[in-house]
Amino acid sequence: MGDKDYKVRKDTRYRIKKNKKGFDKLLAALVLVATLILGIIAVPQLRSFAAFDPSTAIKYKDYRATHDIENSTLFIGTYLIALSALTDDLFAEADESASESEQTTRYYYSELAGGAWRNITDAAGLKDLGPESGVAATEEELAELYITKVVGADGVMLDAKTGSVVGGFDDPDPYDLYHLPELSALRKAYAGDENAEEPSLADFLKMRGQRVVSGIRSLFGGGDIYEEGDNAERSVDMDTYVYNAFYDFFDNDVHNDLTDLCDSRLATLQELYNSLMANGDNERAEVVYNLMGKVDSTRRAEVFRQLIQEPEALMTPLGDKLLEGVGFYSGTFVTSISETEGFSSAEESASNAYYDHLSNSLIEDGETILGRYEYDFSMSVIESSSKDAVDGLMDLYNIRDGLIANQSSEYTRIESVFLPEADTLYKSAISSGVSEEYTTALRSSGAVAAESYLTAQYDDMEAARSELEFLIDAKRKRMEPAEALDFIFDRIDWTTELYDWIKIDNAKANCTIVNDEHIEWLRDVVEQILAENESLRSDLQNLQSEMNELEEEKQGCLDNNDLQGAKQKEAEIEEVKKKITDETDKLNAILNSENASTREKEQARAAMGAGEDKLIDSLYNSAVSALGGGDTTKLEAAVSGLAALGAKDALAKLQDKLSSMSGGSGSGSGSGSGSGSGSGSSSGSGSGTGDGSGSGSGSGTGDGSGSGSGSSSGSGSGTGDGSGSGSGSGTGDGSGSGSGSGTGDGSGSGDGSGSGSGSGTGSGSGTGDGSGSGSGSGTGSGSGSGSGSSSGSGSGSGEDSGNNALMKNILDKAAADADDGGTGNGIDLYSVNGLDAALDDFFGGPLSSLSDEDLAAVITAFSMLGNDGNTVAGAYAAQVARAHLNDLFYLYDQYMADRNTEYVSLKAIGDVTIYRYIYYGSTEETTMTGNGSNLTFLSGSDVVKNADGQRRSLTGKAVRQTVTYIREKDALTYFSCEEEPIPQTQIAVCVTSDVKARALEFIAFLNNS
Repeated sequence: MGDKDYKVRKDTRYRIKKNKKGFDKLLAALVLVATLILGIIAVPQLRSFAAFDPSTAIKYKDYRATHDIENSTLFIGTYLIALSALTDDLFAEADESASESEQTTRYYYSELAGGAWRNITDAAGLKDLGPESGVAATEEELAELYITKVVGADGVMLDAKTGSVVGGFDDPDPYDLYHLPELSALRKAYAGDENAEEPSLADFLKMRGQRVVSGIRSLFGGGDIYEEGDNAERSVDMDTYVYNAFYDFFDNDVHNDLTDLCDSRLATLQELYNSLMANGDNERAEVVYNLMGKVDSTRRAEVFRQLIQEPEALMTPLGDKLLEGVGFYSGTFVTSISETEGFSSAEESASNAYYDHLSNSLIEDGETILGRYEYDFSMSVIESSSKDAVDGLMDLYNIRDGLIANQSSEYTRIESVFLPEADTLYKSAISSGVSEEYTTALRSSGAVAAESYLTAQYDDMEAARSELEFLIDAKRKRMEPAEALDFIFDRIDWTTELYDWIKIDNAKANCTIVNDEHIEWLRDVVEQILAENESLRSDLQNLQSEMNELEEEKQGCLDNNDLQGAKQKEAEIEEVKKKITDETDKLNAILNSENASTREKEQARAAMGAGEDKLIDSLYNSAVSALGGGDTTKLEAAVSGLAALGAKDALAKLQDKLSSMSGGSGSGSGSGSGSGSGSGSSSGSGSGTGDGSGSGSGSGTGDGSGSGSGSSSGSGSGTGDGSGSGSGSGTGDGSGSGSGSGTGDGSGSGDGSGSGSGSGTGSGSGTGDGSGSGSGSGTGSGSGSGSGSSSGSGSGSGEDSGNNALMKNILDKAAADADDGGTGNGIDLYSVNGLDAALDDFFGGPLSSLSDEDLAAVITAFSMLGNDGNTVAGAYAAQVARAHLNDLFYLYDQYMADRNTEYVSLKAIGDVTIYRYIYYGSTEETTMTGNGSNLTFLSGSDVVKNADGQRRSLTGKAVRQTVTYIREKDALTYFSCEEEPIPQTQIAVCVTSDVKARALEFIAFLNNS
């Protein structure tokens, strides 16, 4: 693989250019020739395989007798298409007709040949379209070929036989149940052959072996009279029963209000499509055609819903009759089980078709911003038929698919429409506080039952964050680098201000985590922009590059025994080192300044570049996330890495954060007897017993009331102690309220009570003896009561227990390891230095010395460890991947539209295997050539086709995001490649079998070190 010409491969891409005149049109034809040679057209998403019916077509010789053939006309399958009218979907339809009719030779009516047919199946260039070269095709050769559709330069499709205008989505007719491809198994059981027309009763009975009694006519029905046929155990009545069951089913009328509405919308869109095509506006026409496909899918989904959806599914009576007949006649109702097998097969096909069409239907998507606007723009196109409405859809599709086609328009739409709404949704999500459902569940069922509502809320915030980040990235990619960098700094400012909007309640921890992760993502984008644009690099980064060059020059002097030169370089290195120190000090001063703005600090952070500080930040954020989710395994991995780096400040901050998430403690006092209650916010639990009433006082005689108050030192979950105080005074009987628990002896006269928050120690004085008890748990609530007389004092204490205590122990151990110089774990998988040393030992050198394959293996190995919980290795993989994204062909951007399924980039596969990646933009098709085979994938289709036209199903549809992706399972099947998503990034590794083997060897080495 080392000898590959990657640059040539990377730039290999073909697109059909539409709406061109003269020579440009011929170039488009040439590109088409390349497409046809490879035989790459696959089945489009909305089409189904159907047998060719010659009765619907006209032979070329008969058509030619009454029609002229225009120059630049393609003859593909059974379609005659003017080149200027060609669209992606039209091309795919024509190719499908070629397979159905077995007319696989392609022809072109060439203007270069003075208006004559050329066989372009094996054409290689423009020369093959000329008058003296290429393969000529005679009228006699074409005479017996069939034509079904003709599309002229105006883009209007005509029925070749009748000359009438054809709706592009009326074949097959969705209301003609008998001819629906999905019901072919039923058609075969009914007619004996899926290509046969619907039989009469007489034909059906003859097919079933019943015999006509010669010369005898029925006295009642006027038809033939039948006697028992070759299968004596089956009666004529039985076969008639089967016939009527099939007949009644296929006779169902599946029109309804929804399908009628879809028909009306399709007619409107067809007019718009024809108008656009007639004006040569192919790009807008393709958008309208795509919308027509959604409307068609809507009505077809409704047809199949009627067939399969209970309680009134139209297929149910047929199934019941067939099964009833078999059972009632004890197996003698039919001679075989072909009817029931056909029914089961058709029912499954109908069900699959229903869900396939439903997924492509024109339905309002309330889950995403782009989904909602796609529906709104689509309805605007239908209702207004305006170009502006079509432009909205065109921009949306480009943005969604990661394509930059109309940069200015797309940018404006993101900035003015999509991004402001994403901002609003994100801000609302993280500032809303706990939901009403959570509060209700907490009161009625407790903290454990309420936790699920916090989890659901977290998922909603993550969804809002994901779409916001997608749109931010889409906008910055349509900006100049310097403007994009400034834009991202603005975003960090805005996001930082959102911390002030987060409510102080039990959702705060998750809201903070989501906002932390969003800021970390924005910082990653800053790094990416800087990495891609050397002109934006900071003075410090330039100095570091200069020092690296001097180090290489010094080594070159030493290699050549030039000691004087090496000495000179050493002096220059020392001078640059001093400048680096000065610049680093200046940037650190900004980072540590209380007066510097958020923007200034972020700019300083970016100027510092990625390094150990970046890794510490990443590990710290991972640990915070683990604290919020109570994930001790993730927490231990993160803080072990921080300990290995000696990140004492970060560990101290984590300890403080854990303490603030624990329950508080408080005190209260009163005289005499009474009760106190209160609540604090904590997800841990604590209890204490002893004597004492807390810290507080109360005095008085007679009757009266007093109140007390207490406060918790934090909210959330964790262990630790907190304190609060409460006071109250009054005479006689009184009560005070607060939160916390405590017991004690007190003395005094009269009755009274007081309470504080949390559990802790306190003292009280008065007259009387008494005792009290208190407890606190989970949400920091507790109650205590006491009574007595005489004087005394006492104290009570309590401890948090459970998961918080375990997390506290993990943090304490990590802090101790950091104090010991980060040696708590030695050189192991959680030490950056250890990973570096092991890498050097295993591969025989540092990262900079590795081949592409070994570098991919390192990233894969560390990524696998990171995805298993080792955040140090995961952060290491992320750092290396970001640095090499533009020069290591194994790396590619993950497919973002579906994060629940792993996809592999075909472009990456083409870069690192023997296969070559060729994308044909005019047909949305990608061909992978190599290893003696051609495999063609069509965006939106779950079918792959080889050079011989044979089709195989994929486990899922091929998709587009700048390049073509297929599911990992399919990548393994066809190319032995899989995806390894890299933690904390949107980058993945295309893992070949060799890379995976090498990565696993390295992991085994690490585990044994």
